[in-house]
Amino acid sequence: MRTPVRPIGLPASALVLIGTVATIAGAPAGAAVTLVADDEVVLQAHEVIEDDLFVQAPYVRVDGVVKGDLTILAQDVVVEGIVEQDLLVVAKTLYLNGSVNDDARVVAFAIALGEDARVADDFWTAGYSLEAKPGSGLGGSLYAATKQLLLAGQIVEDLRARSGALELQGLVGGSVHTVVGGLEGVTHSTLVVDIDLEIPPVADGITVTGSAAIGGDLDYRSPEPARISPDASIAGAVRHEAWRAGATSTGVSASDDESRIESWFEGSSNGGVERLVLLLILGLGLAVTVPGFLTARGDDVRNRPVDLLGWGVAAIAFALLAGMVLGFGFAVLLALGIATDLGGLAVTAIFAGALTQTAVLTVFLIALVYVGPVLASAGLGRALVERFVPSLVAPSAGQVSAIVPAMITIAIGAAAYAGLRVVPWLGPLVGLVGALVGLGALATWLRSQSSSQNSSQNSSQNSSQSLGQSPGQTPAASARNTSSGL
Repeated sequence: MRTPVRPIGLPASALVLIGTVATIAGAPAGAAVTLVADDEVVLQAHEVIEDDLFVQAPYVRVDGVVKGDLTILAQDVVVEGIVEQDLLVVAKTLYLNGSVNDDARVVAFAIALGEDARVADDFWTAGYSLEAKPGSGLGGSLYAATKQLLLAGQIVEDLRARSGALELQGLVGGSVHTVVGGLEGVTHSTLVVDIDLEIPPVADGITVTGSAAIGGDLDYRSPEPARISPDASIAGAVRHEAWRAGATSTGVSASDDESRIESWFEGSSNGGVERLVLLLILGLGLAVTVPGFLTARGDDVRNRPVDLLGWGVAAIAFALLAGMVLGFGFAVLLALGIATDLGGLAVTAIFAGALTQTAVLTVFLIALVYVGPVLASAGLGRALVERFVPSLVAPSAGQVSAIVPAMITIAIGAAAYAGLRVVPWLGPLVGLVGALVGLGALATWLRSQSSSQNSSQNSSQNSSQSLGQSPGQTPAASARNTSSGL
């Protein structure tokens, strides 16, 4: 159903995403806001909203004019109208081909800036992919923490990015400060996320094409040197610092809040931005594909973290024990093969043991290093949203509607979790506890799934038995009674 925008007064709060840090800010009383849980919310080209606008729906399209801030929580967003002040978006996809007369702050899996896209000031974004098409323009700086960047438009000021792949085809009026690498192997196809917006292929590393122009310096850190076309125009110096993913950066001091924020995008936060990018990519992928699972596990983490911490430790102990048992079992097979001169059995034991233990270790590490922190972030996000703006995650009917609250909580939770992880001394503790609690949430879910299957099987067996016999009666007696009754 297509729902037109009807502004209403709402003295509530708006979600403000500032670059890589999601915070909650109060919206002024009487702000023009619409909260819609319908299939579509459309602001027609002739419509003008005189005040701030807040929209929540699976699909949002803005062709008209919003004279205040525009905040959108949705799955798919198209903005081809005019936003007089800030644009704030949490979504699966965003296609921006209109005008934003102040800042834009976006957390989305995939973002595309069309040929007519204009942002008057800074653009902050985090997610998987950002594509700026030829003709698009940013009047300020671009701050990006993404898996990949394809920039063919114009950036008037600086580019500060943390990414796995960067291709620069357009113009940057200022300098380029970027850290590239450490996200190899993370692809859209491996995440199995259904995206309607086309995601362009971008090669890992840094590529500066012949059509690119940089008005200042190109200052970058990456495992390999950039691929720079001889036709590219770079007015300043080109500086390359080789690094490897996860290496600790030192020697960067921050004298004020702005320099500390900029240091995140220059890789001096000891992997903080890389961690945030991975959390957002994996978290948004889970929010889109299995929103109910992510929301339920987030509630588990929020409601019983101490219990799940114990389950996480138990899961590690179980994984170690399973590895030892498997190793012992295949060692026995190997010994039998050697003792009985069955060379085939010995070879089979060696390969089967190595493959099985590798598979078990790989699954366990993925659960501990990736899934655990994502579930912990979901729990942290649920706690923050329930504390400040519970209306944003109010239960909605249907699988589609559940995606929006899941994306909201993972966006806020991932930013908060990644921010805590870069705090000196506290960060390692947060990482350890978060991974264990998230692992515990996954372990308890697997245990409940196993229990449910066993209960279903027992119920089926009991039902089958009750059809042919009364309690305490043997199958043979039941058959005799049935025959005599006939």
